[in-house]
Amino acid sequence: MIDSGTFQLYEYRLPTRQSLPSPKDEKRPLFKLADLPSRHYVNTVARVCSFKVKEKVDELGPKKVYSGILQDHTFKTPYLCHKLSLPFETNTVLSIYSAYVYEFHDKSQIIILTEYSGERQLRDVNLFDYIWTPRIEEIRKPVWDVTLEGTVTSVYPSSGLVKRCRNCNSIMYDKCLNGCGEKWDWHLRLSLQLSDDSGSIKTVIGEYWTTQLIDRKLGEILIYAYSKNRADPNDLDVLSFKLSMPDSLDVVEALVENPSYHRRWDSLIVSDHKNRINHLPNEHVMMF
Repeated sequence: MIDSGTFQLYEYRLPTRQSLPSPKDEKRPLFKLADLPSRHYVNTVARVCSFKVKEKVDELGPKKVYSGILQDHTFKTPYLCHKLSLPFETNTVLSIYSAYVYEFHDKSQIIILTEYSGERQLRDVNLFDYIWTPRIEEIRKPVWDVTLEGTVTSVYPSSGLVKRCRNCNSIMYDKCLNGCGEKWDWHLRLSLQLSDDSGSIKTVIGEYWTTQLIDRKLGEILIYAYSKNRADPNDLDVLSFKLSMPDSLDVVEALVENPSYHRRWDSLIVSDHKNRINHLPNEHVMMF
């Protein structure tokens, strides 16, 4: 289960109210949040997940604006509202029309409500119809503060200690590809593929959760990385055994939640690299 963090508006350069185009007087279809077209005025129905009021300064001087997250059963999208007359309360379901969909450089979107926008609070609605339970196939554009649950199907070689540029924080090898120079720091991460029954997504896990998953402290790993006497894999001896297998085997299956937890069993254990363990009665082995 992975949490991606919280969306922060201050990390993006927001458009000014005066830079937005004026809406055309036309009939608009009702869009779900997952299908919002960028750079268009749209109508939608969504639940207010969160909101806060902040004072901003534009060409007309200081003013207060709302910001937060809207959600329906297909997606969640941040919003910015220049109208303080809207009935913003957590878990309020609003029917919104003539809201502008702005697209940032990374293809993420934000809904902007202006003086051209209208709204109507919907009552007697089922809030569960406006709760998004994300699946991997539904992540078709950038989204923040999302929880995914799945199975790690691959761990990429780019996992472990990597060099990050001190200036731009990008991964570097001999030197920074952005031309920042040669100064760098170690960064620990896991690069893996997360899968559920709908699809797969490449996932990068940061330092804290990587140390929790591998059950090692960051200090241990850094000490080993700087150690001059660390073991060379080429110096390790490999022991091999020849087994005489019978012509046939009667296999009994036992399902377990994590095969790596099994180190000893009263019967032969053979892992097929999935979430199952196969064992044969009357055999005894030790697994490492």
